[in-house]
Amino acid sequence: MYVSPVVYSLGLGSTECMKQVTSFEPNSSMVKTLSIFYTPPVCAELLAQLAVRDARATTLDLACGDGKLLIAAYRTKLALLRTASRERSPRLQTRLLRELFGVDIVPDSAKLAAARLMLEAGHPGNHFVNITVSNSANILPGKELPALNLLTEPVREAVKGREQEGLFRIEPVDVVLMNPPFTRQERLDTRFKHELRENLARYGPYCTARLGLYGYFVFLADMFVRKGGRIGLVLPASFLRLKSTVGLRRLLCENYDIECLVIPHERSALSESSAFAEIMLVARKRKSMEETECLDTADRPDCVIVHLTRVPKERRDAQHVSDTITALELSAEKVYRDSTLSARKIPQDMLNLHDLASMVLAVNQRAALLWSTIQSEKDNLIPLGDYLRQEGGEILRGLETRSDLRVQIQKTFILKNESRARGLRDQWILDSRTSDLVACRNRRTKERMRTPTRSLRNGLRRLSGLDRIDISNETDYIFYSAFPAFLRTMHGNTMRKRWMCHVKDRGGNLVLARRFGICRSGTKLLAFYCRDPVAPSGVMWTLKNIEPGDAKILALWFNSSPSILQLMLKCVETSGPWMELHQYVANDLLVLDPRRLSTAQTKTLLKTFSRFRSIVFPSLREQFSSGFKPRLDLDNVVLRSLGHHRKKAASMAEQTRLLLAHELESLQRIDKANKRHVKVTWFGELKG
Repeated sequence: MYVSPVVYSLGLGSTECMKQVTSFEPNSSMVKTLSIFYTPPVCAELLAQLAVRDARATTLDLACGDGKLLIAAYRTKLALLRTASRERSPRLQTRLLRELFGVDIVPDSAKLAAARLMLEAGHPGNHFVNITVSNSANILPGKELPALNLLTEPVREAVKGREQEGLFRIEPVDVVLMNPPFTRQERLDTRFKHELRENLARYGPYCTARLGLYGYFVFLADMFVRKGGRIGLVLPASFLRLKSTVGLRRLLCENYDIECLVIPHERSALSESSAFAEIMLVARKRKSMEETECLDTADRPDCVIVHLTRVPKERRDAQHVSDTITALELSAEKVYRDSTLSARKIPQDMLNLHDLASMVLAVNQRAALLWSTIQSEKDNLIPLGDYLRQEGGEILRGLETRSDLRVQIQKTFILKNESRARGLRDQWILDSRTSDLVACRNRRTKERMRTPTRSLRNGLRRLSGLDRIDISNETDYIFYSAFPAFLRTMHGNTMRKRWMCHVKDRGGNLVLARRFGICRSGTKLLAFYCRDPVAPSGVMWTLKNIEPGDAKILALWFNSSPSILQLMLKCVETSGPWMELHQYVANDLLVLDPRRLSTAQTKTLLKTFSRFRSIVFPSLREQFSSGFKPRLDLDNVVLRSLGHHRKKAASMAEQTRLLLAHELESLQRIDKANKRHVKVTWFGELKG
């Protein structure tokens, strides 16, 4: 391990200094509560090189964590200075340190960042590093803050009476670098959220009630960056699509030139120990919110969208990527591709505020073009929300754990067989059933129980493993009006009636996936028809009050390749293959309108459903990669129902199959890489 001489000049022995540097590792509760996922050194280098373009740029990280972004900024600034002047004096290192600022709410984490930055700079003497422990949400430009004191007692005595050296002032800076915490808004304390909104009241027009914590850090970045300065952020990929973040996208598109968006495709995350889908964003501040401008869009630089086919492993890889992106920004070329990345330039005014993801995230842009071609015949298509309003139907999230009912939803299901039990909380397994009684056993306690069938309702615990479109004979059961011992905590008739209403309300003939791993082997279909109403768990949507014939047609549509292509373009990617279909997205999805179909088309679709209802489907990935014949037949029938003639329908079905096969193959590679990715040890990154 490399140990800088600064250790001794600060009065710290090597053992004590290494304690400062290596002793902190967030425990699981801290990770969950504060969303602590640090930036790997090489990704930090890439972000710093893209955002820090001037050796004299003052740089701030308001969620500095273990300091990797600040260290990367220091290295980038040092390299720029040495290129310009070849200066290598200790005074230069002092100046660079004074131009770096960091804030973190976790004391041990901030202490680690300060110690590592001192070691990186190898600075002689007892200079304070501009890093402090504080809640960034309470800091305003111009505030004076105490620097962390890492000095040992003898050195503290030597500098006694010079406390002013331990203070620094945070003013607006040239660059803000951050990998902010991704804490969901549901986990934020109500009082803390109120405090955030009060302190950032000027950003009210861009803020929504469901904004995650990272959104407030974007506002802070805007507050602390000068006009003409840059922000370099690691953000969740869902930021590009969520309804709750449209204000953030508007803030950036109205006041910044988004210079670069970097999307990894080797694995989904850019942070350590995470599989959550992330991107890098670099933007230059064009104006403040209060300013108006008269700027010709032709004068604005293009946005470079970069897909990393291989995430940098070493510093020189990061340098290659940043050099390539910078060269493309300055060139007249619009597209670039090599073994490590593919990039293309898009004019700023083409960036879609409402859905950046469809033009940014798709590996193959032919996906968006193909969907546009498929839906060009719009006569038989209608947004799902409009269809449900016309028919008096509704879309409801499935059964979830209810604190007011004091019951875990997983314990209320009787699973059809042992293979359906995937988690520790899945308890009841069906043994046998007659027309009047259902016998089941508890897989954990071995308790056996017989329940009248009239006291149960059809349920669906999970969609993984379901391989038929018609699940009328494949459902699980859910306790309805008779409860085993663990449900007797629901004291009183009022609570039991509330539970019965909850189950009854979630019952419908059509079930649609809400959260699913699209390339996982257990995902075979995304929508299911049931003859009798079935209440699914919360990972699915229930579509209620739909005519049985319409439900069958919609089940075919949602499982067709055109619909799956649409879902992949519209769903929110969470991590690797995992996708989430939000309700507002579901309402906007285009579906076949049974009312606009001709009698012949309706008859053909219902006949197709009858033919397919007992077919066992393999995984979606296998369906598309192997050319599964029922898949091609289904797609042909659906495309012809849209109005495409036979030849065009067959051609589009094959194009869609090949494209989806490619997309699912890419997602599976990302999924495997996520599983292989291991946490990097703290001290292993200190070598120069």
